[in-house]
Amino acid sequence: MKILFTSLFISALSFIGLCQAPQSFSYQAIARDASGLGISNQNIGLRISILEGSTTGSSVYTETHLIKTDANGVLNLAIGTGTATNGTLSTINWGAGTYFVQIEMDITGGTTYVLMGTSQLLSVPYALYAGNVNMTKNNTPMEVYISDEGNMHALPKIAVEKPYSPTPSVTDIDGNTYGTVKIGTQVWMTENLRTKKLNDGTVIPNVTNGTDWINLTSPAYANCNNTLNTDTINAFGRMYNFYAVNTNKLCPTGWHVPSNAEVQTLLTYLGPLTGFRIRAKEYWTDNRNAINDSKLSAYPAGERIQQYLPGQFVGIGTNAAWWSSTASSSTHAFILMINDNTVSGSYATSLIERQSFTGESVRCVKN
Repeated sequence: MKILFTSLFISALSFIGLCQAPQSFSYQAIARDASGLGISNQNIGLRISILEGSTTGSSVYTETHLIKTDANGVLNLAIGTGTATNGTLSTINWGAGTYFVQIEMDITGGTTYVLMGTSQLLSVPYALYAGNVNMTKNNTPMEVYISDEGNMHALPKIAVEKPYSPTPSVTDIDGNTYGTVKIGTQVWMTENLRTKKLNDGTVIPNVTNGTDWINLTSPAYANCNNTLNTDTINAFGRMYNFYAVNTNKLCPTGWHVPSNAEVQTLLTYLGPLTGFRIRAKEYWTDNRNAINDSKLSAYPAGERIQQYLPGQFVGIGTNAAWWSSTASSSTHAFILMINDNTVSGSYATSLIERQSFTGESVRCVKN
């Protein structure tokens, strides 16, 4: 019997989201008999050792596996997930020297192991060693993010609790329930507001006509593209003009529309590339780099604005826009604009002004 190594690679190299190296790495081999045929659908006993310094060095870690080959004799496993019989993989000082992996096998699935070979680990130690590196910038803990384009970014580490355990959900006056997340010191809803009433029971008119919408000076709401589809409303929420926000009664009791200062607290805490950290993957025309590690799950509901037509719905699929409660004048207020990941590299997330009649999504913050 012989064994053919087909690949030995690091699972941590498949970067999706924040780079946190797991304490394991992938191993794949083909078990063949003396005639070269794959040993199919058979339990194989394996003993895997990490040797320090040379092919005959001392073992710093050993584990065993009982694994079944597939129809072609291929076996796949993660080194670090077996039954440890010596040492601990996570305590190996990968940066201290060279290491080798030794493979022993029992074709019968037992523990009478036969040495199959020893190979030097090259990229593995560095990937696992990187997981133990503590990075800081100006005394702020940082972590590495690899973008979908392959660019490396250092982002501040964030504390996220979803759902927020004391208040895992909140219900508005219409009976709509929203998830919650604690980001740093703030507690946010994880969905766009969809109430049709103020929290004192006052009904908010649904204004569908675009010309009527831009001429309003009182609270109103609209569904995205005036849809009646429940799934779309549940995903995108409803749009409100600033007159509804300015009542201070739009959010459920105990919650409020965040001020400019509160929005800026969120942006500062999330650091650069906030758009990456806020955007969900779903519904965006370009969903690259939507890591959403903040768990806010921003969806691109767009806006209702006067652009080419009065009260036109724009930016669906490319923009998420949330009202701030801060007015900039008697006719304008601020929104948080979250743009998509355009080809030109715009990752904009910023506070900008909009006219008070504009229709925007709303995220509420706990008092």
